[in-house]
Amino acid sequence: MIIIEKRLKIQETKKWKKGRRTERHREEEKKRIRKGFSENQTVEIIPAKYKGSAAAHRHLRVAAYCRVSTYEDAQAGSFELQIQHFKEQITKNQDWQFVNVYSDEGVSGTSIRKRFGFQHMIADCEAGKIDLILTKSISRFTRNTLDCLDVVRKLKGLNPPVGVCFETENLNTIETNSELILGVISLVAQGESEQKSAAITWSFIERCKKGIAVFSTYNLLGYDKDRFGKIIIADDEAEVVRYIYSLYLDGLSVREVAQQLTEQQIPTIRGNVVWSGSTVRNILRNEKYCGDVLMQKTFPNCNNKFPNCNNKLNTRRTFMQ
Repeated sequence: MIIIEKRLKIQETKKWKKGRRTERHREEEKKRIRKGFSENQTVEIIPAKYKGSAAAHRHLRVAAYCRVSTYEDAQAGSFELQIQHFKEQITKNQDWQFVNVYSDEGVSGTSIRKRFGFQHMIADCEAGKIDLILTKSISRFTRNTLDCLDVVRKLKGLNPPVGVCFETENLNTIETNSELILGVISLVAQGESEQKSAAITWSFIERCKKGIAVFSTYNLLGYDKDRFGKIIIADDEAEVVRYIYSLYLDGLSVREVAQQLTEQQIPTIRGNVVWSGSTVRNILRNEKYCGDVLMQKTFPNCNNKFPNCNNKLNTRRTFMQ
């Protein structure tokens, strides 16, 4: 079999336009927050009055934990604001020694399994590197009541004990009477998270019933959204998609197509320079490239709450010719 080699001319870039645009907006918001903290403002700070001796509060090794649930532009500012706020608060306190700001961006607070910044912080606490943790609120720390109480008890049981200070609730876990209040507030935070999840699930299912396509273009090569949220074709990325289909129709296997893309230094949607056969296979099998949207391909055990969500719904849309 004779295979005609095809070459694709694109700009040598690590990321696609929409990725650069999204990251630029996020970076601009973060720079704006940093600028506000770097400029000198006339602020009178009234120091807090500590109960007990001043020596008991000196030289605490203090860290901070920050988290937001998504990568949305609105939360990018909140995330950077948390980081800069706690950095400034710790470094300006003469009785505190700054350790680190641990963070998880775009990670849900319902579980600690994928929160690597949180896990790193707990490991440093167990290693005796931290005396106090500052965080914005209980909902930023965790939205799971069991995890919250387990972590707080674990930190209090260390030698020396590590406290967690929740700024919004004005709560310090080192205090003996804080666990009951902590349990109640964390239970409320968990309930809010579950309520939001149920509302989003219901909204998604109702959209599917009406044939309203719901999918993200962030990691979808060839498509983008305009400022009104309408699906549009990203011309530079679409050229690569057509190139992949063309190579496959010429007889190349998915592994060989991936090798061609890698050799030509064409970036993946995430900016990687190495393509895998599975990535190419997923593009070839994706029904969106022939104008269809197959929604609810998979869903977590939702039959008890939503008995009508068993059926996959197919919506016809003309996207890429």
